[in-house]
Amino acid sequence: MVNNGYHLSERDLDLLESALRLRIGNVENFDGAPYIKKVADELDKKGIPYTLSRKGEQILFPWCPDDVICHYGSYGHKLGMFEICGESLMTAEELKKDSVVGYVPLESVVKRIVEAYDKFKEQK
Repeated sequence: MVNNGYHLSERDLDLLESALRLRIGNVENFDGAPYIKKVADELDKKGIPYTLSRKGEQILFPWCPDDVICHYGSYGHKLGMFEICGESLMTAEELKKDSVVGYVPLESVVKRIVEAYDKFKEQK
C-alpha cells in the first residue's frame, strides 16, 4: 500500500484512527457510502460518468477499469479517506510500489478522476 504523500508514520495513522473512532463509532459497522457519495456528488457536478456498486461503497467507471472505494478494510476508511486502484488514477511512481493507493483525501480523488477522464476523452 502506498501512502498518499503526506508521509505519516504508522504510529501517527494509528493515533488519528483512534481519535476518529470516537466520531464514527465501531469500525466493524463502518459505512463508507456517505463518503463515496461525496465523490459521486463531485462527479455529477462535472458530468463524469460512473456507477456505484458494493453497497454504495465503490465507484466504477464505464470508461476505464479503475475504481475508488471506502469501506471497512480499505486503506484510509477510518479517516474518511479513500483507496484508489488502477493505471488511470495512479501515478507511475505509485504503480511501481503497489496496485493501490490508500489514505487519499477527497480533493485528490476528484482531481485524479477528472484528469483521467480528460485523457480518456482526448483519446476518443
